[in-house]
Amino acid sequence: MNRMTAIASGQAQPQEDWQAKVERLQEVVCSLLLKNQTLRMALQAERAGAQGAGASYDLVADSSMG
Repeated sequence: MNRMTAIASGQAQPQEDWQAKVERLQEVVCSLLLKNQTLRMALQAERAGAQGAGASYDLVADSSMG
């Protein structure tokens, strides 16, 4: 292996490492977005059920308690 090939292969490895990290982060973000959407839908259904049952729940945190 000549010097230029060694330099090129040395630069390719970090690029592949970063690409793998970026792809993994994309997977994690997509998973979190899906979980967030699932929780939002469950919360919306819970609110609709509570209103239908005649109860009124304020699920927004009270800013004076913080």
